[in-house]
Amino acid sequence: MLPRDRGPHMLVFQFIAQGSLEKKLHEEELHPLSLLEHLDIAIGSAEALSYMHSPSLQSIILGDVKPANILLDDNLIPKVSYFGSSELALKMKQVCADMNYVDHVCIQTGKYTMESNVYSYGVMLLELITRKRAKIAVAAVRCLENKVEKRPTMADDVKELKQLREQICMRVSS
Repeated sequence: MLPRDRGPHMLVFQFIAQGSLEKKLHEEELHPLSLLEHLDIAIGSAEALSYMHSPSLQSIILGDVKPANILLDDNLIPKVSYFGSSELALKMKQVCADMNYVDHVCIQTGKYTMESNVYSYGVMLLELITRKRAKIAVAAVRCLENKVEKRPTMADDVKELKQLREQICMRVSS
């Protein structure tokens, strides 16, 4: 594998049978997602963002985390997409994104950070789970915390969501 700063860039195409999460949440009425499917999508998206934020990589700030940019394969495994804003965020520390998902701290300061991604993820998470009332809403609200230093990391979100999923699975199987 070539280091990040060498070699040609690569564009990978994959057929995404289920379309975007936005389509699944707001346009498809015939096959609504179950609570566990919602959680799996939330966990998979959080894992992808956590990986992009990892210190072992040059951290990637996506810049436009929203349901339209979460694509779902045949098994509803989320694929984080649209890196047009991430390029801007890395070079200019500004972002051109859907203002419904942009951190108000980012708007005030003009700086987009990993914590801004957490905020956008929190808004997406609220949108993803609002069909059912669950403890996962607490995780979403923490992502929306005004003080960026009080927001969880994506790794913290992954852990909390997986614990919630285990609890729900135990209740359903009982």
